[in-house]
Amino acid sequence: AQPLDPQLQAELSACAVWLVVTPAAGAMLETSIYAPCDRDATVAITHAGLTFDTRIGGDGQMMVQIPALTADATVTVAFADGREQTDTTEVPDLAMMERVVLQWQGPAVLMLHAYEFGAQYGDPGHVFAGSAMAPGSDGTTPGHGFLTMLGDPALPAAHLAQVYSYPRGETPRSGEVALEIEVPVTDASCGAALEANAMEMHGVSSAQVRQIRLDMPACDGEGGYLVLPGVLPELQIALN
Repeated sequence: AQPLDPQLQAELSACAVWLVVTPAAGAMLETSIYAPCDRDATVAITHAGLTFDTRIGGDGQMMVQIPALTADATVTVAFADGREQTDTTEVPDLAMMERVVLQWQGPAVLMLHAYEFGAQYGDPGHVFAGSAMAPGSDGTTPGHGFLTMLGDPALPAAHLAQVYSYPRGETPRSGEVALEIEVPVTDASCGAALEANAMEMHGVSSAQVRQIRLDMPACDGEGGYLVLPGVLPELQIALN
């Protein structure tokens, strides 16, 4: 084996953290972290008002794709002891994207549902955690958007997020996408006043931010779901 470069060896010995952010298809940020001295560490990742908590792998590495919210995109990784690492990249295709972010803090669970062009529950145009879709190699899912789930719900009181994206610049369809929030009634959420944050982004325009308060039903042991249509405005999709 060839000896390591002396500078690289010094950084490894000093427990350096490497963070590399590059643009990916669908106006995504491919975020790669290498922190050899921070195996299994919990980290907070932030980007343009989006925040989520996750865990670095047992090998000191982690890769996550983050929906870009600004064309000049900066991602910051923060460790529990106050250390931070930041990287920035340009996102050339952001102008073609419609995005809605729903973020909250666990242990409650929130779910973002998108109903595209009149789709009903379970139809092909119903995009949610159970049918999240994904951007294609060119950044599009023709005629459909996609959902990105961020954060590790197994972490105590983790910040979590779901982001719906629609690539309007390449769509062969036009019409409305209805958005709905669904909250399971569990021991962690029943009888509580939950707070969430939503951001709506249309191309490269500034994000529109709104605070959402959800008063959950009492803990009667019956479970079920609280379904909230109309809390988020419909997206208007037009042919390019």
